[in-house]
Amino acid sequence: MAEVVVHKERTPFFEEVGKALEAIRDKAFELFDRRGRDPGFELEDWLAAERELFNVPKAEMTEDEHVFTMAVDVAGFEDADVHVTAEPDQIVIAAEMEKTADGFRETQSMFRRFVVTAIDPAKVTARVEGKMLTIVAPKVVAVVNKVPVAIDRPMARAVEESAEKKNGETPAARAVAA
Repeated sequence: MAEVVVHKERTPFFEEVGKALEAIRDKAFELFDRRGRDPGFELEDWLAAERELFNVPKAEMTEDEHVFTMAVDVAGFEDADVHVTAEPDQIVIAAEMEKTADGFRETQSMFRRFVVTAIDPAKVTARVEGKMLTIVAPKVVAVVNKVPVAIDRPMARAVEESAEKKNGETPAARAVAA
């Protein structure tokens, strides 16, 4: 099992990811345009654009009350080729590798982005075991401060006293009855 460095801030490779996202956005718009600009298929257009432009690995994300866990197939890539960047609202995985065979140079790349909510990038971990990359992203724990509040209800007392007067009761009469 190999540890993968999780970048907690944008690195130069993230600029490349930004270019990739822009290319996906442009391709998704092209697909939308070809369909006659019929709304309601934005996700399908985005995913189709990713598939056309990049190797989009098989992946699965699960969530419980404490963490998001992602499993991504990174078969064919060396551990050092895999880059993971964690931000409070997203996890981005990218890998690029060059092969030379029979005098030909081939570049293989993959890209995957997971949108998450309120994670702590400093606590995100990533490991490659076999051909699977596993990322664990702890959620930010909300701190709730309980502050005791004393409520003075002068209006409620005034309403009670008014009702008592209508019924002929007085505080002195209530004390005698008790």
